[in-house]
Amino acid sequence: MNRLVLRFAFYFVFITLCGVVPSSAAPVAANRQAGEIGQSRFTQTYPWPWMQPAPKPGSAPVLYPVDQSSNAVVVGNTLPGSRVEIYADGSLLATGIANGYATRVFLKRPLLPGMQVAAVERTSLGPLVSRAVSVSVDYATYHFDNFRTGWNPYETTLTTANVASPAFGQLFTLNLDGEVLAQPLYVHQVTMPLLGTHDTLFVVTENDTAYAFDAKNGESLWTRSLVNAANGDSPVPTRNTGNCQSIVPAVGITSTPVIDVTTGTMYVETKIKHLHFGVPTYFHMLHALDITTGLDKPGSPITITATYPVPGHSPLVFNAQREHQRPGLLLVAGVVYVGFGSHCDIDGPEAHGWLIAYSADTLSQLAVFNGSPNRTDGFASIWGGGFAPAADLQGNIYTVTGNGIADGKSNFGDSVLRLDVTGLHVQDFFTPFNQVDLDSKDLDLGSGGVMVIPPQQGEPQLLVTAGKGKTIYLLNSAALGGYTKGGPDKVLEAIPNAAGIKVGVEGGPAYYVTPTGTPLVYFGGGQDSLKAWALSYAPSPSLTLASQTRTTLTGEGGTVPVVSSNLEVAGTGIVWFVDRPQQGGANHSVGLDAFDATNLKKRLFSTVVGTFGNPKGNLFSVPTVVNGHVYVSDGNQIVVYGLH
Repeated sequence: MNRLVLRFAFYFVFITLCGVVPSSAAPVAANRQAGEIGQSRFTQTYPWPWMQPAPKPGSAPVLYPVDQSSNAVVVGNTLPGSRVEIYADGSLLATGIANGYATRVFLKRPLLPGMQVAAVERTSLGPLVSRAVSVSVDYATYHFDNFRTGWNPYETTLTTANVASPAFGQLFTLNLDGEVLAQPLYVHQVTMPLLGTHDTLFVVTENDTAYAFDAKNGESLWTRSLVNAANGDSPVPTRNTGNCQSIVPAVGITSTPVIDVTTGTMYVETKIKHLHFGVPTYFHMLHALDITTGLDKPGSPITITATYPVPGHSPLVFNAQREHQRPGLLLVAGVVYVGFGSHCDIDGPEAHGWLIAYSADTLSQLAVFNGSPNRTDGFASIWGGGFAPAADLQGNIYTVTGNGIADGKSNFGDSVLRLDVTGLHVQDFFTPFNQVDLDSKDLDLGSGGVMVIPPQQGEPQLLVTAGKGKTIYLLNSAALGGYTKGGPDKVLEAIPNAAGIKVGVEGGPAYYVTPTGTPLVYFGGGQDSLKAWALSYAPSPSLTLASQTRTTLTGEGGTVPVVSSNLEVAGTGIVWFVDRPQQGGANHSVGLDAFDATNLKKRLFSTVVGTFGNPKGNLFSVPTVVNGHVYVSDGNQIVVYGLH
């Protein structure tokens, strides 16, 4: 096995694959001006960068904030038609042509924390150079990155030693107004009007409420209700979902939002019931919130609507009452992707798996995909236990669907899909040979999400997924495998009964590279141990069981693990997960556990976080580990852990 030897863990490959300009080619600073936007994070004069007026002649470009998740850089004070170059530590990253007084330049490789990023605008007056902006570490999307690895390799405080010591424990609790199923998000150094600068934690609830807290001490910074009660609006009562008891007493914000730090915008999806003279109407809304205030930006919110063609019939129409927006949101190259499924497999002909794309700047609809364009069965839900769709750096989106018809043409029940980012067309798919059996037994493949395994130079781009059926699938993203009637599946590897005892996975895996260079994939199935699978590329890609916990997971569908480490430093790799309560059982306790990432027999920490208030539901809670703190939901509050 090739050892992953570069300092920045799984990002090593992009540095070697992408050409860079030597630092001697970096421009000389010229015409710098004070008071630039890039000098203070999120203290923006304009709600959107694109709304700023024309710059004064000779004004230097300005950079908006960036972090390790940014796949683009926003540059202000530009003149339309000018050439804009982005440098990091003196090396050229990307170029673009300004299309306005502010422009977005897409990057050829990811940014790394601590990099100094600057912009150069080539004008008739000569090169104009911005001040540099340092790349920060944020937790701005579900499971840390668009690969959905769940691995934060920039955790410099928590170690296996101090987490296992009495110094680690509960710090404080954040009380909220409703159930929390979304993963908390974190942004470093947000400057808020009249409130100063804070490392900020963002939390959303099923009561359609968004919160911002100081991540270090729990101080409330702002609270924003996204329903207008005076207008007859409310979250959707459980009884109006077909009485699906997964979430009670109402459904509002289920999915994890996504934050674009370059514009200081948090995208949030809400479900709303509107009463007008006693007549109910149901809506899904997409909001673009200013993270400094919680207020909607211009053009926000918009109502989510969609249609999709059905050959020989009238088009399918998006049914806001029947659709449930459970998977986390995905942000790629200035586009927000929103996935939908059903409530408890209720009303199949009206509930379908949708993935809808919106412009991050205007919230205009760009593309629509439906995984079950039929009027007899429906479903093919995109839900994944809250696991968000994934994306790679080649411009592909990956998602998994649940129960439904599968014909390999237009209906894709229980399938892994590769979609293009522009039109959401199916480029490739994988459907298990036993899909009919999975469908008949309610063993959704799409109860689990798909993870993109960070690529290794010279090796194929891999994906890994597992669902209720308990089989782990290792896939080549360039050739997913299609459908093979009678089997065997044309995948790199299928490992039956690998994740779960009664029911497999509801959620998804995590990833980590050990100090010795071994890539590990972690799965936690229902009533099973948390397991670490070692990934080998030779002689062909395969997974081998490397370690597992002695204790088993009590909740249905296991858990969604995450990993924290300080790069490849030994003694810093930790796997964290929520031990879900027993669905319908007597034990409603929510646990938080931490294990040594290199040896799952070594438990570092275990505690009861709280009691889940919905015994008929399933708590798809994912801990957020960042900057020395662990933020975890027990259903109705966020409990924060760290070093005393």
